[in-house]
Amino acid sequence: MRFAIYSRKSKFTGKGESIDNQIEMCTDYIKKHFQDVEEADISIYEDEGFSAKDMNRPRFIQMMKDNADRKFDYIVVYRLDRISRNVSDFSTLIEELNVKDISFICIKEQFDTSNPMGRAMMYIASVFAQLERETIAERVRDNMHMLARTGRWLGGTTPTGYDSVKDEVICLGDMGDKVRTSYRLEVNKEEFPTVQAIFNKFLEFESLNKLETYLLNSGITSKKGKKFTSATIRQILGNPVYCIADKESYHYFLSNGSDLCCDDSEADGKSAFIVYNKTQGDKQRNKNPMDKWIVTIGKHKGIVSGKQWVEIQEILQTNARKGFRKVYNSTALLSGVIKCKCGAYMRPKYHRRTADGKISSLETRSFSYMCENKERSKKQLCGCENLNGLLIDEKIFGLLLNYDVPKSAVNAQLEELRKKINDINTVFSENCSAINKRITEKETSIQKLINALSKGVDDETHKRINIEISQLSSQIKELTVELNLMERNASEGGLASAGTAVFEIEKGLRYLKENAGELSVINKRNFIKRCIERIEWDGEEAHIFLMGAV
Repeated sequence: MRFAIYSRKSKFTGKGESIDNQIEMCTDYIKKHFQDVEEADISIYEDEGFSAKDMNRPRFIQMMKDNADRKFDYIVVYRLDRISRNVSDFSTLIEELNVKDISFICIKEQFDTSNPMGRAMMYIASVFAQLERETIAERVRDNMHMLARTGRWLGGTTPTGYDSVKDEVICLGDMGDKVRTSYRLEVNKEEFPTVQAIFNKFLEFESLNKLETYLLNSGITSKKGKKFTSATIRQILGNPVYCIADKESYHYFLSNGSDLCCDDSEADGKSAFIVYNKTQGDKQRNKNPMDKWIVTIGKHKGIVSGKQWVEIQEILQTNARKGFRKVYNSTALLSGVIKCKCGAYMRPKYHRRTADGKISSLETRSFSYMCENKERSKKQLCGCENLNGLLIDEKIFGLLLNYDVPKSAVNAQLEELRKKINDINTVFSENCSAINKRITEKETSIQKLINALSKGVDDETHKRINIEISQLSSQIKELTVELNLMERNASEGGLASAGTAVFEIEKGLRYLKENAGELSVINKRNFIKRCIERIEWDGEEAHIFLMGAV
């Protein structure tokens, strides 16, 4: 029989049921309830730092891929909520396992889907797990409303132009004095002028692209020293944290359905707004609509008046309506793959007219790859020559198809990757052999000490020998743990992933070669992205770098 143990913990902490404890309890359960189970029969999958709100977890996904090959007879977890707190996800999982005749065991709640009662009780428990999650979410929203009324900064990425400052307040009480901490935003004198310039210049240009070019050519960078892009500029311009809380801005949020945790009279122009529940999850790009926002007045200074901020939002919305979605490129093979020597991507730019001056059709138009930095800065940051798109696409694709030709550019990199893996394998084997040798030496020493005891010794010598045996046993245990850790890292990380990567690269290149005449440009590009980390244009030559190559 084959077993898969799955363990999960939402955060990297030492509290609660740790990953190791979950694995140990599941392993003990298997060995207690199933006979003749070897360590090799048990596969372990660990996800730490992932919640149970959905099934999108790397090791869980890998476990289900292994299940596709009917690898396991049982999946064992410590608790039901280690898998999911979503009834729909959980129900789908159990149905999938039933089809594959794979039983699910939960040791804490004592559920086993190999019998009807176990399946029924597990569904009931999953309903309560989802109810618990939804109750926690509701409680978080209520707490967010209460915190919003304080105007505190609750953390996250500190906006450009501000610093997050900690305030400590001593609260007196019968159980002793306690120190309460809170955070507020305070103007960063070095960054503040940058943000002011962004707002002022946008009102002047009314264009993200023009503002981006201005910032690039002026050498104005973000707080981390990176160049501003249209996306980061738009994020700053749309952040209410810079908006002064006055009558105009107050009524703007009110008219858009935002939940305002302040009165009209409090919007006196002395401070700026703070918005809670602006995004979904941890990703800034997953913005909630304004009617989901919780808006309050903070304790920090703003940059633009409500009237200006509202005007800026209207300009951004108007520009977005005037713009259009770029059609997913179906002509340029290396779009999103080829980079300039300055580090920026080179994007395809189509030629509207043919060589004889006629307007070209979509089917016959030619194009060039142009450096993003060169285009955005109007040649101030990069003057690299453009690339003839059709010619470089043909050349690079030809090099990829020759991956199996000895000493060709791509073949040489594949050989280098194989050598790197062999070198890692050699070092790993040597280290394992050295540890095994030390374990054997200590086991031999223990056996000699046991033999000495069997011949009879005085009490003092007997005591010293027992202490020495105990020390040697502890050392063997430590070495065994070290060896197991090395082997686990090798199977789950370094050696396994490196070997798989080379195999996948060759597999992708072989598929490209065998199906070159049938694949669309988009399909070809997708396979290329799996095999190639980047292609770099140095102004004269294009250099291919496979995944994992230096």
